[in-house]
Amino acid sequence: MEFASIIFLVLSPGAPTDKAEAVVAQKSRMPNRYQLKLRVESRTPNAPPPLESSWDSTLHIWRDGNKLRVDHLDAHYTPPRPNHDSHDRRITCENCEREGYGIVTTVVRGAPPTLHAVEFVRLGTRNLDGYCTFFDWRYFGLSNDRMCGYSRLHIGTDFPGFFGRPEVQTRNENRDGVPCLVATMSRKPANLQQSVWLSERDGFHPIFFEDKFEVEGKPESRTAEVSWQLTPGGHRYPKTMKHDTTISFNGAKYRSEEVVTVTHADFDSAIDPAVFTLAGFGLNENQAIRLPDLEPSKLPLWRNGKVDESYTLGQYTADMLGPPTAVADGPKTVASYPAQSNSTLVVSFAAALLATVTAVLAVVIRRRRAAG
Repeated sequence: MEFASIIFLVLSPGAPTDKAEAVVAQKSRMPNRYQLKLRVESRTPNAPPPLESSWDSTLHIWRDGNKLRVDHLDAHYTPPRPNHDSHDRRITCENCEREGYGIVTTVVRGAPPTLHAVEFVRLGTRNLDGYCTFFDWRYFGLSNDRMCGYSRLHIGTDFPGFFGRPEVQTRNENRDGVPCLVATMSRKPANLQQSVWLSERDGFHPIFFEDKFEVEGKPESRTAEVSWQLTPGGHRYPKTMKHDTTISFNGAKYRSEEVVTVTHADFDSAIDPAVFTLAGFGLNENQAIRLPDLEPSKLPLWRNGKVDESYTLGQYTADMLGPPTAVADGPKTVASYPAQSNSTLVVSFAAALLATVTAVLAVVIRRRRAAG
């Protein structure tokens, strides 16, 4: 049994309603246009296989209204994932190029034999958020939860509704030398106690959350520690967010932590519109553009910095079936990026077509090796 995290401030003489509402109001006034860079580290030291004991990666995030682009890059896993290259860059983009569609692809270094399709997917028909990034990042730091919990929250609207609850009690307390208002709510039938420390120094933003509860009669806890910074534009935003919890696997429990470090936060600079276009993705040459309602053989390729509708995946495949000398750069297969981050690469949408391409690739490689 797991209890959902509850985010709350305090309604009391020490923290009146206007202070609570001011925190939410500050977030809503922040421009819904921002650029963020994050380093995410996850550690579950005693996790047994197939769980990963640790992983870390970098996220670059751009939002401008309903357009949201996320680049996931420089990822490392322990134990290493098969066929994973830390230089690969996975891109997801909502409402980019086409309203109501998401784009997902992976850009790889060099000119490898396998390229990923650039897939257009109607929003709502498939989960494209393999790294838990599709939420309103202005409200990050206001929940005792990992990143993956934020997409389920409605902090801006649900946040104020908590404060009238009679169970909430407050006290003044220092935490690491910082004066805080501490709010605690207890529910004895559920053996649940939730507390939050609100820093006076940080405009009553929360700097520590603690949930205590029982699972099958045994005590557990979930905590989140937040440090805050002021952006160049004067917006208060998390600098670090550390979340500790317990995960269950095959009947055993393991302590796990996630640390998010914000290395860049800009809510004031204009964003180049090209960021949300294929031209701004830095795609590999000859990636297939999987547009909706097109059969695989008719998919155009990305060539010379644009979608080349005069040259299709079918033609490209036919060229590879010709003499080896006709393919100067060597043939390439096309793969779709899977929806979940821990999946292996899968063969793309046209199994028969691409199986042929793969077979041709093997033949060409053998010929070149023999010629060498």
